[in-house]
This record gives sequence, C-alpha cells and structure tokens, in this order.
Amino acid sequence: MTIITTVSIEELATIVQEAGYRASIETVNDTIRCISTASDGQDWLIAIQDVGTGCRLGFEMVFLRPSDGALEFCNRYNSKFVHNLHAGETNKNGDCLLFLKHYSDLSAGVSRDWLIAEFERFVAAVSNCISLIIDEGRER
Repeated sequence: MTIITTVSIEELATIVQEAGYRASIETVNDTIRCISTASDGQDWLIAIQDVGTGCRLGFEMVFLRPSDGALEFCNRYNSKFVHNLHAGETNKNGDCLLFLKHYSDLSAGVSRDWLIAEFERFVAAVSNCISLIIDEGRER
C-alpha cells in the first residue's frame, strides 16, 4: 500500500472521479486552484493547502440562506451532525453565506482508500445540510 503525505490537485481530481463524481480543476480569484465537484445537486469546491511537511485538504461548500435565523440554523446543524458549518457575512440582498468546511491533514500519511472515504464523509455532510435546509423549509 502506498502512503500518501501530499497530493496534487490533478491526483485528487482523479481520485474524486474514481469515486464517481465530477471533478474539474478551476482557478478561483486568479490564484487558488480548486476542484469543482457536486453532490445532491449542489456545486462545491475542494482546495489543497501546502503546509510544508505535507498537505491539508480543505473541502468547502457555501450555501445562501436568509440571514434571519442563520446562526440558529448553524447551531442546529453542528449539534446534530458535529461538523463545521458557520455563518459568514450577509450580502446586500439580506442573504447570509453559510460555510460548510472540513479539513484533513495528510502529513502523517494516509492511504488512497482513506482519501476516498474522507471525500465521501464530506459528501454525506453536504447531504445532511441540504436535508436540514429542506426540512426547515417544510416547517415554515
């Protein structure tokens, strides 16, 4: 078994595709190379941070929702699913940006199967968040 302590954006895109998902490499803000993918009808990004001795993967998805109750929604999600959803700024339309994030440190070494499982854990987190948003809409 090969131990992975760093992964290129191209290698990770191949792993995401092998897991059955779309993976295209894009540049965000003219500097950050990310993998654009999707699950449950929602687009989201995977970023890689170089931390010197290895790398850190960052999975991130951004949702928009009305700012009224955004913090409470994040608290409900985080207490139910123990993940990292936080509210950001409110835009000029009164919508709040919600950031769902997950980071993985590869510096100790991981397997290819572990990387795929880590990606699929985030896909499940996205699905849980979408389900909670849908359920909340039904309650209104």
